[in-house]
Amino acid sequence: MKNEIVIIGSGLTGSYLARELAENGEKILIFEKNNHIGGQLYDYIDKDTNCLVSKYGPHIFHTSNQQVWNWVRQYADFEPYELRNRTFLDLGEKSDFYEMPFGTHTAKKLLSKEEYNKYLEAIVEEYPGRISVSVTELLESKSDIIKKFANLIWELNYKLYTSKQWGISPEEVDPIVLKRVPVYLSHYNRYFTDTYEGIPKGGYTKFIEKILNHKNIDIKLNVNSKIEIKNNICFINGEQYKKVIFTGPIDSLFNYKYGELGYRSLKFEFFKEKMNSNLYFGMPSVDTYPSHKFKWTRITHYGLLPLQKDLSYQISAKEYSFKYNPYNKENNPYYPISTKEDKRLLSKYLEESNNINNLILAGRLGTYKYYNMDKAIEEAMKLFKTKFSKE
Repeated sequence: MKNEIVIIGSGLTGSYLARELAENGEKILIFEKNNHIGGQLYDYIDKDTNCLVSKYGPHIFHTSNQQVWNWVRQYADFEPYELRNRTFLDLGEKSDFYEMPFGTHTAKKLLSKEEYNKYLEAIVEEYPGRISVSVTELLESKSDIIKKFANLIWELNYKLYTSKQWGISPEEVDPIVLKRVPVYLSHYNRYFTDTYEGIPKGGYTKFIEKILNHKNIDIKLNVNSKIEIKNNICFINGEQYKKVIFTGPIDSLFNYKYGELGYRSLKFEFFKEKMNSNLYFGMPSVDTYPSHKFKWTRITHYGLLPLQKDLSYQISAKEYSFKYNPYNKENNPYYPISTKEDKRLLSKYLEESNNINNLILAGRLGTYKYYNMDKAIEEAMKLFKTKFSKE
């Protein structure tokens, strides 16, 4: 048996565990299938425009966890940035962009003046002391005017975007997903509410590089790891290691023996735009398109993110959502769908994984849970403390 700990994947979870284990005196070997580190956080500078571009979609780091914030700042200075988002609502002749997340400013645009005043009175009475509510709470309100507003944003945005992004009916979507974008009971235009929010200066790839810069960490790129399980031991490329931390899709680990878990994948269509009066730094950098008239789900304007304020041209990307196919090497799993059937299959894979002596599952794909970056680090911290801490 080899004495190294193998980590499959160099995304944020794998990188966190690699660094902490290396600091703990362990020898770490990372196998990464891509030709770059960082997983879906990977970004790069476009040579033609000098624009920093995220290959797999935009990422804004945000957290209220002081321990997580202290940890990430060891490896990067963060440029403060509050994400601004807007959505295009298809209202015929009145179609327009609306600030996200929704709030009283949305009600003011969608309702008449009389209805808007009634709405303000109703939310104060029904949700005293609350800052925000979920759209499902609004839909279940006893107030007619609250329900009218809720139905408008449900039909124009949530219902359409949910079915478009996830490829299933809203009724099948995990309720947690619908609660990720709250409706505010005031005019609040920050997409996130966390204490800290920003982007690492230099980008995420440099951030991950610094995390993995340790004498005890060895990284091998372009490795399609052959994984075999024999006698409750996990072998990687024919070798037995001290521990195997797997951050890939859990169903792939077992060759889909119980069936394929549902994931959504993404395709990006990048294009260059001249920075002009219609695109200026400080405006919303992400536009979502819930209407099925548009094939894409959102457009990200990377030049409107911080760190690159003086660009003549910038890169934008249209984003398309589709069902992940594990047998097509051209697409990647991004979001666990987590339907009832998915959860049933997951329980079987988790039960089997618990019997493998040297295997540890980690990360969004390994545990089949939809984590934001800060939550991924939180869970990795818990995992490290439970499985490896010498305290």
